[in-house]
Amino acid sequence: MHDGTPGAAQAEQVRRFVSHTPWLMQALAAARQQVWASWCIGAGAVRCAVWEALHGRAAGALPPACLGDMDVVYFDAREA
Repeated sequence: MHDGTPGAAQAEQVRRFVSHTPWLMQALAAARQQVWASWCIGAGAVRCAVWEALHGRAAGALPPACLGDMDVVYFDAREA
């Protein structure tokens, strides 16, 4: 559902949700330590962090519903 918030404001809101979600920040830090030049964490983990925040749930531990939704995608030209 779109509440009419402009795109830039929505993006900032998502960044805020992510930065205040310890389990997702830990996953980002772990991925950042790899030697991949190009990588991202799939949208499922971000969706889960946003969903939990919008529903007022604590952002501490990884929610059980999100356990299977942590995908890291990377590109390594040496493996192409």
